[in-house]
Amino acid sequence: MTVFGCMRAHPTAAGPDDSLLMAIRLMDTYWLRELPVVDGDVRLLGWLTADDVSAALRSGLGPATALGAAMRSVCALDETDSAEAAWERLTSGSEASLPVTADGRLVGTVSRVDILLARLEVLATLPEPVSASRLENTP
Repeated sequence: MTVFGCMRAHPTAAGPDDSLLMAIRLMDTYWLRELPVVDGDVRLLGWLTADDVSAALRSGLGPATALGAAMRSVCALDETDSAEAAWERLTSGSEASLPVTADGRLVGTVSRVDILLARLEVLATLPEPVSASRLENTP
């Protein structure tokens, strides 16, 4: 399974010139811990986390931009990466989700929950194994 098969497409994102207050409102409205920052061509410019917002507020960055407070060295997943690779990154770090790109453009985000749900959907389509006790009771 690839990341494309379990990501959330068309994520909410902030623009580079959006205020930090606007980004916080987006995060609050959509219950996000991370928010991608993209340009007009939907190219990923930064990844704004709740920790970044907290650090910006502590440092006194009042009317700062979303991009100014965001991490700019973002190591995004590619939509063709395996879900297992995404799982490893998500469980070994502190991120709740990661951006997913295709040809440098943001196409989605993926979280641990997204990967678990996709795995459960696959398991739900598998035939139920026949137990030995049911075999014993057949004529």
